[in-house]
Amino acid sequence: MSSDPRDHFQTYEEYIRNLAEETDRLAGKGDPVAVDPEVADHMGAFKEEALSPEDALESIEITGEVDYNG
Repeated sequence: MSSDPRDHFQTYEEYIRNLAEETDRLAGKGDPVAVDPEVADHMGAFKEEALSPEDALESIEITGEVDYNG
C-alpha cells in the first residue's frame, strides 16, 4: 500500500484542487500556510512586479502629483 497522498485521487488535477481547498480552509482561520508553487498557481497566485524606489520617485511630478501614465 502506497503512502503517497496522490493515490487517493483519480487525477492530478483533483489532487491539486483538493490541496487548494485545504489551503483556503487553513488560511481562512488566519493561520500562516506554506503553499506549493503548483497549488498557488492553481489558486491564481501571481508574482507582483513592484516599482523600484527610483521608478517610484520618477513617477512623482514636481507638483507632488503622481503620473500614472508612465
